[in-house]
Parts: sequence; C-alpha cells; structure tokens
Amino acid sequence: MIFETLVFMKIGDNIREIREVEKNFKRSYVAERLNMSTRAYANIENNRTDLSMKKLEQIAEIFECSPQYILTYKSSKKEFYKIGRASCRERV
Repeated sequence: MIFETLVFMKIGDNIREIREVEKNFKRSYVAERLNMSTRAYANIENNRTDLSMKKLEQIAEIFECSPQYILTYKSSKKEFYKIGRASCRERV
C-alpha cells in the first residue's frame, strides 16, 4: 500500500511546499547548493524530471530532514489535519 502511494505521488510538489512554507528558501538558493541551474531544479519541483535517490538525499540534507519526510509530506499533513479536525469536533 505504501509503495503504491509513493509511485503515484508527485515528489516535486512536496519539495516545493517544504522549501516555500517550512524553510522559506529561494529556489535559486537550493539550486546553488545542489550545484545545478535554477531551471534544472525547477524541473524537479515541477515533476518534469526524474529524481534520483542521491538527489533526494541531497535535498533532504539542505532541508535538514529525512528523505522519508519529503516522500510522505503531503500524506502526513493530510493525516495530521484529519486528526486535528476530529479532535476539534469532539471538544464542541
């Protein structure tokens, strides 16, 4: 089940959201740290290029998180908010 979820998810979306929302990094900053052009990095975030495990690990290092955190970011976030909404309803 987890494997099926990972196959169909768009990792670039997770990378972009973590970069913008959690880290507040510029795209050019991350690209520079990865020794690649901003355009090449943008292609990763836009899901236009395949992402190697090595590159995912490098991005995780820049973001100071685990590769798994990046891979499961949106699904973990959905679960968090689903649980949070249920808790709010229980208090009312």
